[in-house]
Amino acid sequence: MELDLPDGGLLQLAQKAIVCRRYNAARHAREVAAMEIAAACPFVLRVYGSSHPGKAPYAVYTEFAPLGSLHDLIEQRRTAGSGPGGGRAPYFDEHEIRWLAARVLSALTHIHQLGMVHRDVSPHNIYRSASGHPLLADFDAAELLDEDGLAHGPAGRIATAAPEVRAAAYGGGSYGTKADMWGLGAMMLEMVSDQQVSDGPRLEGCSEELRNLLLEGLLVPQHKRLDSAGAMQHPFFTGVDWQSLEFEETPSGLREAAAGP
Repeated sequence: MELDLPDGGLLQLAQKAIVCRRYNAARHAREVAAMEIAAACPFVLRVYGSSHPGKAPYAVYTEFAPLGSLHDLIEQRRTAGSGPGGGRAPYFDEHEIRWLAARVLSALTHIHQLGMVHRDVSPHNIYRSASGHPLLADFDAAELLDEDGLAHGPAGRIATAAPEVRAAAYGGGSYGTKADMWGLGAMMLEMVSDQQVSDGPRLEGCSEELRNLLLEGLLVPQHKRLDSAGAMQHPFFTGVDWQSLEFEETPSGLREAAAGP
């Protein structure tokens, strides 16, 4: 859909319609509020409005992400035989992984500083702008931390969630923002190896810096896992100009559009 702007231009919007038994008016309001709080970061999908009639379907109006999701791009490279591995992992070279991960990490650092945890970081929830920049989206699982800096209860995709979030589904304790670092690590692992954490992956053929970052981001004890600020200082991101991420040129391969149906 398109929205007329005061200067005569047009703003393209996407409409996300939600019909889910567990998604109600309160959850809808929390998602929109979380996206509005996080909107100052250029790597968070912008929300422009919503409709909440008190029953399904609920609608969220966001900026249009024409290149699809990161999951779409992974699937495209997997099926088309593209990427540095020629149809086999790795589907992304380390420059592409660093470029994407730095921007997702910037978004996570931003929301963590605001006292929020996303709780559902995955390729499905990373959209791609017209320029190829990643946009953190789908904040329906996001939660503001309590006064102790903690969140409680299960959220997101339990099968791919951090161990402490999965434990919360069975009466486990609380957790903090490091749950999102598990999601980032799992996302990077899939990009470099086409493996899930549950596969007991072997990290072959990647640099020592990337291997170390993945291991530190996927540590099961959350108190030993890297936080977002620590990850920004990791040697894998050496040379990244964190203040200029928005203005750097997109690697050519990351400007690919998602494949059509």
